[in-house]
Amino acid sequence: MKFSFRIAAVLTICCIALSPLLTSKEERDKNTLNGDLLVVRKAAEILKEDDIVEAEIAEAEELIHQQKFEPFNQTSPRQDWENKFSTNIVNDKQWYVDGRKNETIEANYGGKITRLGRYWYWVGTGLTGLVSNVWRTGFLNILHLASGKLTLFICTLKQNGTYVDIVNIYRSASLGSDSWEFVTSVYSNDTERRLRNCQINQHPSQKTYHILCKNRSHFVSDDGILGNYRLLSPKDPSALKDWNFGGTSFFQQGNHMYEVVSRCDKSRGKCERKSRTLFVYLLNDEWSDYHSTRPLVSQLSWPRREAPFVIKRGEWYFLIASETAGWKQSRTWHRRAKSLQALQNATDSEVVMHPGNTRKIKSMGSQFRFILEIAYNKWIFVGNRYPADDRDDWDVRYGAYVMTPLRFISNVPHVYWKNEFDWFTYNYSSTDYDAHYHGGRGHSPPIISSDYTNDKVK
Repeated sequence: MKFSFRIAAVLTICCIALSPLLTSKEERDKNTLNGDLLVVRKAAEILKEDDIVEAEIAEAEELIHQQKFEPFNQTSPRQDWENKFSTNIVNDKQWYVDGRKNETIEANYGGKITRLGRYWYWVGTGLTGLVSNVWRTGFLNILHLASGKLTLFICTLKQNGTYVDIVNIYRSASLGSDSWEFVTSVYSNDTERRLRNCQINQHPSQKTYHILCKNRSHFVSDDGILGNYRLLSPKDPSALKDWNFGGTSFFQQGNHMYEVVSRCDKSRGKCERKSRTLFVYLLNDEWSDYHSTRPLVSQLSWPRREAPFVIKRGEWYFLIASETAGWKQSRTWHRRAKSLQALQNATDSEVVMHPGNTRKIKSMGSQFRFILEIAYNKWIFVGNRYPADDRDDWDVRYGAYVMTPLRFISNVPHVYWKNEFDWFTYNYSSTDYDAHYHGGRGHSPPIISSDYTNDKVK
């Protein structure tokens, strides 16, 4: 049958792609993703053809399922499979659930992406919902933070009440802009609790799922990603009662989970800029609280730095953060050391942008949030924009998220702007990048290559 030959060809391509000798288990594990994704991408391409019959559609779907990719929303295979396994990332536009232009992706305020099994999970604050004390079916007035729109939904909710932050969980098999599908939402009844800077991790030994957010808002599920999440509220591990918890991320190393947080003194009501300090705290073995005897791992004075994020690459730990600028775009900084403790004595350097930063455009017209290794030695830079919070500086047409290639040159991060790129086939050793025509805002005149005096636009 015609399709059987296609499957054989797909599998042959996959074997060829995985044939080079890999030098370590780490490289082998990371390249398994490339083989799996190559198979399903080819199957998805076959599903796009107009002349296939239902039996061939079923065979293609079965091939995808054999790779253990099973999307939640299986509505129209011909329409959806292409998006679900797309590795194409398009910047300067709104991103939509399943690539359909009726529901924007809402994973704002520093929501992070984590790979768990064969999927990436993107967790972030998406909606401000009106909830209350008694469950009923009714209306939910939702503010979409990515688009700034208000929508009225009919759903199950609580009445009489109050507005709370809602954390959305999305997942993708391929990381393309149109590949994200909605999984579930989590929220707390505590109306004073702001659920920001969230990410999801699975405990390696406990097998529990943890949604960890800023302001010591930690959720745990014992029965899977779609399970019931309990809110944990660990107490401040320090004696700094008037110091707020600012930009926060979490760094996992084996069974150990670290909280990386920027704090400042707010005893006078506002954050004292000079007091801004970075703390690295260790959680306990179950990730349910801070470590009981040695929670503080590292501490360093870090004025004008926010949204800290830690990665480990080889023997080096990298600490990366944005420059404080309110809701506006800002420069991105980094330092590196061979231990978390040694980061406090390292020196700051600016992350190199291509095209270079200008007065009008900084960090690709965004605020830095995190970097992500999506396959072996393939990195992307992720930034946020805030059209719902600051309409004067952001234009909703250009979206709320930036994802663009990053590579390390002599242990220095270099970021390359691409209006559109396929992360799966992109050459990460390339120095190719695109020109900017605005800063994500749309309010200024077009920015042309003559604005860049030290960086030739290619």
